[in-house]
Amino acid sequence: MLISLEVFYAYGNNLSGSIPICIGNLSNLNELSLHGNKITGSIPHEIGKLKLLRELHLGKLTLFIAYGNYFKGSIPQSMRNCTSLFRVDLQGNELTGKISEQFGVYQDLGYMDLSSNNFFGKLAGNWGQCPKLTVLSIYDNMVSGMLPPELGIATQLHILDLSYNILVGNIPKELGRLKSLYNLFLNNNKLSGKVPAEIGMLFSLELLDLTANQLSGPIPVRLEQCSKLRELYLGENIFSGIIPFQIANVCSLQNVDLSQNMLIGVLPPELGNFILLETLNLSHNKLSGALPSTFQQLISLTSVDVSYNELKGPLPNIKAFIEAPIDALEHNKGASYLQKKGKDHA
Repeated sequence: MLISLEVFYAYGNNLSGSIPICIGNLSNLNELSLHGNKITGSIPHEIGKLKLLRELHLGKLTLFIAYGNYFKGSIPQSMRNCTSLFRVDLQGNELTGKISEQFGVYQDLGYMDLSSNNFFGKLAGNWGQCPKLTVLSIYDNMVSGMLPPELGIATQLHILDLSYNILVGNIPKELGRLKSLYNLFLNNNKLSGKVPAEIGMLFSLELLDLTANQLSGPIPVRLEQCSKLRELYLGENIFSGIIPFQIANVCSLQNVDLSQNMLIGVLPPELGNFILLETLNLSHNKLSGALPSTFQQLISLTSVDVSYNELKGPLPNIKAFIEAPIDALEHNKGASYLQKKGKDHA
């Protein structure tokens, strides 16, 4: 009898078929890993009998890992009984069901990845009641509704990825409490309104991606307080006003995308402080004036796009501009841009 079995690793064995319901008889099981197989069908309700399960991996029982299989259907409601879970990885399946009804509150849960499935419905605020949660990834589903302010209670979060869903409404200011957050992905949703100033309180933040929403208002000046920020993606929104010079205080920035907004005015010379900057996309705005002479200092820059603005004057004599393709410079006002275009066609 295998009733004493505590750990069952069967990942990467090309297994097929479904999970047998007798799995629920392994009452001492605390780790179950079935990822990297070709298992199909639904997850049996009997999984909920595994009260000691800590890890569960069912992906591509503290531990539940099952990513990268072909699971369909909903998560058994009995999964709420697996109160010892600390890691769940179900990404890359075809699981469905209301996201708010699939899971309970897990005091030991540190990692939850439900990405690339078909979950729908509204996010519940109870994710904020998982005090040890460091990773919450639910990208590429059909989650709708507003971001629950209660997420701000999960102060141990390092990664929050809710991208590629149908989230609406404002970004709650309570997210500013997530002082341990490294990466925040809210891109490709339908979020609107102004970005709360409290985002500037995310002092550990290294990546902020708000691309492809309906966010408006000015670029928050308080982003200058995110001194560890390396990647800033605000493209494809409705941000307006000038680019605040204070953002240049974030000297750690390596990739910046402010494209496809409604930004106006001249580029602040302080942007030359971005000595680590590698990519810069300012295209499809209404920026005017000359490129600052301080752009000569952007020695790390390898890719630039300033097309579809109202810029004029000489181009900086640095590699990124010298080697830029025509379509990264065109549709501006300056003769220098036309000359560059002519040279490339010569």
